[in-house]
Parts: sequence; C-alpha cells; structure tokens
Amino acid sequence: MAIPDRGSVEYPEFFATERTALLTLLGGLESADWQRDTPCPGWSVLGLACHLIGDDMGILARSRDGYFGTAPPPGLVGDGFARWLDDLQAQWVQATRRISPRLVVDLLGWTGPQVVAHYQAQDPTARTAAVSWAGEGVVPVWLDQARELTEFWIHRQQLVEAVGADPALDPETTGAVLDALRWAYPYRLGAVGAPGDTVVIENQLEKSDHDHLGKLVTYVAALEAKAAIWIVSQPRPEHVGAITWLNESQAAGFYLVQVEAIRIGDSPAAPLLTLITGPSAEAKQVGAEKQERAERHDLREAFWAGLLERAADKTRLHSAVRPNKDSWLSAGSGRSGVHFTYLIRRNDTGAYLQLEGSNQAQNHAVFDQLAAEHDQIEGEFGGSLKWDKVETRKRCAIGVDIVGGGYASDPDSWPAIQDQMIDAMARLEAVFKPMVAGLPKMHEN
Repeated sequence: MAIPDRGSVEYPEFFATERTALLTLLGGLESADWQRDTPCPGWSVLGLACHLIGDDMGILARSRDGYFGTAPPPGLVGDGFARWLDDLQAQWVQATRRISPRLVVDLLGWTGPQVVAHYQAQDPTARTAAVSWAGEGVVPVWLDQARELTEFWIHRQQLVEAVGADPALDPETTGAVLDALRWAYPYRLGAVGAPGDTVVIENQLEKSDHDHLGKLVTYVAALEAKAAIWIVSQPRPEHVGAITWLNESQAAGFYLVQVEAIRIGDSPAAPLLTLITGPSAEAKQVGAEKQERAERHDLREAFWAGLLERAADKTRLHSAVRPNKDSWLSAGSGRSGVHFTYLIRRNDTGAYLQLEGSNQAQNHAVFDQLAAEHDQIEGEFGGSLKWDKVETRKRCAIGVDIVGGGYASDPDSWPAIQDQMIDAMARLEAVFKPMVAGLPKMHEN
C-alpha cells in the first residue's frame, strides 16, 4: 500500500491539543505522584516526563536546526537500531534526574509551542522524512509528524495509567493517532508472504499458552507455510522468547500480535493490534550464524575422523584421541603442559608443539631453551618453523602452518590435506619427542 503525499488530517494542530492535555495532567499532580512507576520499565512519572522533554529537544535540534549530535552508527537498522535508541534514551533520563517537577512542566510548556510552530512551517508533502516502522525509504513529512504525535499520545496515556487520572480521550486526536499507526501494518506485515504463499493465523484472543504455540508450529510444518501470525490478548514472556527463537530459523516468519479493545468516546469498541515480536534481519542473521557454526562443527569432526584414520599407519601419537568439534586436536607428549597439536581453520591447517603449562614464566623459559637450538631443530625437521612467543601471553608454540586447504575445502581434497598435516606432525614428533623428555617438569594448564 503506497503512502499518499498528504495525510488524512493536519497533524500540527493536534500537537497543540495534545500538549495542552499533557500540561494539564502534569500540573495537577501531587509530589508523590511524580515518583510513581509507569508502564515504561525503570521510569517514574518524572523520568517519563523528562523523556518527553528530550523528544521535544530532539525534534527541534534534528528537524528544525539540522543538528545531529547523537547520530546512530552507520548501517544500524532494525533491532540493532532499537537497542541503540533505548540506550540513548535511558542515558538522557538518567542525566535529567536533577530536574524538578516544576522545571519539567515549565520546559514542556516552552518547547511544545516551538515544535508546533516548526511543524506548521514544514511542507507535509515533501518526501524527505524517515519512519522506520513504515518503510525503509523516504516518506512524506506528514507521516513523520504523525509518528511523533503517536509517541506523545501513548506516553501521556502511560502517565494517566500511572497516576490513575482520567484518560481524557479526545475523539479527534485519538482518531488521528490510530490513523497514523495503521501505516505500520503494510510494511511490517508486507513480508508475511507473496501471492500464493500459505500463511497460518492462530486467533487465540486470550493469554498465550503452550497448546496454541504447539498448534501454530504444527500447522506451519504440515502446510509448509511461509509465515505464521499468532494473535493473543496477553503474550507471556516465555512465548515471546519462543517466537523470537523461531525467527532465527530460515524456514518461516513468525509474528506474535497482541489484540486489545479500544473505544473512542461513545463509539463501539474496535481492535487495536500491536506487534510484539516478528522476523527481523538481525534474527535471521543470528540464525544463519548458528547454522553456520553447527555446520562448521560437523565438518571439523568429520575432518578429524578422517585424519586420525589416515594417521594410524604412520604414528601412534594421537591414537588415544577421539574426533571432536574443535579447531584443534591435541595429544600428550609424555611431559605435562607440553602437547602435540593439530590445528584447522577454514582454508588452512597447522601442526604444532604447544607449551601451555599454567606457569607463564616456565613456558617462556622452556621455549627459550628450545629456541637456543633453533638451527639444529629446523635442520632435523627439514624446513623452517614458526616460533611463536608473545611476552603477554602464557602459551608458546613451535610448528608450521600448512596452506592449501582447510575444513571448508571440498571433502574430496581432505586426504591430501590430512597427509600433509600427518607428515608435518610426524617430523615434529621425531625432533621434539627426545628433547621433551629432558625438559623440566611443567605445571599442567
């Protein structure tokens, strides 16, 4: 659904109405009311009111003055942007905790008219704004104004709830807010499916439970659906977590939507749908990374199994070792803290003698003792070795990196890669095994 150039109402006039209602509410509070908790976790009435001051100043600084003192990091979108914004807002509320209730009311009375005047001066049809919940591209300015109105209106309702005041739902302002919010749905639900795709909708209309979650997943699997929407009146935290986890998969998109009834004046009750959690690029990336990690572990284990099988005829050094999912495979040398270790990465491998006792000074001393025989050791090995010691690191290593392939290589090439590793390890064993026997006892890591 395309966003029109002009909205259904003139939003600047509703800012003035909304600000009057806010100042009336705050101006009538008792001292104890300012410390009451609000539906915004961790924020008191005073804290939430200070947040609104920050919203006013942010609008004026960014939109009117063109000053972006706290621009988000480049490329930050979706859930990552939301987390960054949450942290920024929490820092503001923390910084304004010394502002008194009277100052809060005065400041909101001072900034509010400036916001209204700025919005009245804007061209509402200009497509120069960005509203993340309505789309990724630019949108008309009126929708940015509408987005800001919805935030002020919702926060005022949260303040009303916290102090038990009359919500004072002006039908025209509330209608303008709901009309603005509806523009979130074409974008948010646009990825649910393409024409012809199967979408499962589970209308529970009560507190979420395990039974309906099970049904939702079963229907998605049985019907090979591309997306699933679960509508509940009260989402339980464990089910929010379950839907978030499901969205890390690549199979389907899962949406958890809260439904509430809302009435404007004397009108019939109407449903208000709120997206609690749904698919995101970040969730898919997390899922892809987990899948890649699992595949990487399986490849390593298969590679190590093949290496150990091929090595059995040439050296018994690792005969007591079983394949694992790690990037290394170690065997003892007969001396504690000293190991013969194979290494594997995506595109290369290695074979090393590792000095990894618990005493850094002792590891370095043994390394230096062996390094004193550098030329003799490399001569007996038959080539150059990598002598790896970092003064700030406990572990030391002597060995060789082998280029030409790793666990991500075609499995048909693994035998040749494994033979190179086994040959290098056999030569390391021949050189170092006699020398290790004469080393001082080391503390095991």
